[in-house]
Amino acid sequence: MGALGVCLLFVFVLLRPHEFLPALRSVSPLNLATLITLLGLGTDWVQGKLRSFHIAQGGLYTLYILWTFTSLMATVGASTLSLLGPTLVFPALYFVFTAYAFRTLGRYRAAMLTLLAIMVVIACVCVMQAKGPWECVVLDEESRGELTGKACEHYRECLTKGAASSRWLCEKVGPLGSFSTDGRVRWIGVLADPNELCMVLAASMTFVFAMRAPKKTPITLIVTTLAPFVACMFASGSRGGMLTYVIVFGVYFVRSYGARGLLLAAFSALPILAFGGRSGGEESTMERTETLHEGFLFFKTHPLFGLGHNQFPENWFITAHNSYLLAAAELGFLGLVLFLGLIWYSAKIPFAIARSRSPLLSQEIRAYGLALGVSWLGIITSIFFLSMNYHPAVHVFFGLSAALYSNAKDQDPRFRTTLGLNDWAALVLVAAIILTFIGVYSTIKVSHG
Repeated sequence: MGALGVCLLFVFVLLRPHEFLPALRSVSPLNLATLITLLGLGTDWVQGKLRSFHIAQGGLYTLYILWTFTSLMATVGASTLSLLGPTLVFPALYFVFTAYAFRTLGRYRAAMLTLLAIMVVIACVCVMQAKGPWECVVLDEESRGELTGKACEHYRECLTKGAASSRWLCEKVGPLGSFSTDGRVRWIGVLADPNELCMVLAASMTFVFAMRAPKKTPITLIVTTLAPFVACMFASGSRGGMLTYVIVFGVYFVRSYGARGLLLAAFSALPILAFGGRSGGEESTMERTETLHEGFLFFKTHPLFGLGHNQFPENWFITAHNSYLLAAAELGFLGLVLFLGLIWYSAKIPFAIARSRSPLLSQEIRAYGLALGVSWLGIITSIFFLSMNYHPAVHVFFGLSAALYSNAKDQDPRFRTTLGLNDWAALVLVAAIILTFIGVYSTIKVSHG
């Protein structure tokens, strides 16, 4: 039942049916899913199914959380502790719940299928949204949009007497009350940003290759499932998302099919590279470059503790648009190294499983390892252009790596992968390189206007 509860959490956090089905709101779906998860995990523990409380990245994750609290108390104090729910407490719960709930291959398969199904539905809705009509949308006090059914070509056509122009939009509308942002398709809730939507799409669509392990997945199933993902990314205009698409499938196809895979990845990427991305993004690019520069200056001024958790937007008008810089600016150099450690360890686990020579590990778990490892390559790429440190999806993927590690230990008790001194030395070096690159690049770009 714990796995059922977490799958429901995936549905309510990512798909958010209670947003377009008001009847669900009366049952407090997130609270209900959390209660089912806790009851299920408790039942698993009583029945002896939850044999160990160990989580692969548990110690490192705890250290990261403790440092976050330490830096916050050292910089801002306790005044913001009540605001940590959405950005720290809830993501940590998603990590722990996911790590514990899917410790059998059957449950792990259910988790991957659930995430894949959710993202297929969202991608299909966004594809229909891209083909939808332009209509007037009015924003409420919480910036949620209400469709008016009035056709438009510009938001000025939507204005009513005495209404603030900032509350009216002219956007493409799709099913389930969805609508675009500046004509770029998106979903709602935590996937309301087109770029963040693309990241989760890229991280989830690799699961289709693992679903029929150890058999080869028919090419028709691959194309049918992936078509809405690719179309959605194309319609989103996300340049970072398209780069992630190329990297994810380039690596996966080469790993799985050799030279033929390289040709297939290149062929499938051509339309994205040729026609994807949005035009007129120079202003956005310069704005982000200035933000990188400010973030680097924040780090230079506060290299030990940073600004404090969630304080970047309090000191600048937008967020960092770079998860690595955000970690450094808010948590200092040690915070960045810990964040990189979590990312690297979570990526190292599935690749270690996929490459293991242990005869005890099944082809199925190896396939899951390869799929999740490639997902992490997509995440690592995407978050260089996005502030995803507190995004629920990233912490769910932390949990998926932990759960996969537990499955591998069940099959082969001798299986083990950790972060050694060489890993930490490399992470410190990578942190220094990232900060140096951002500092030099943003300084040159800003100084030359």
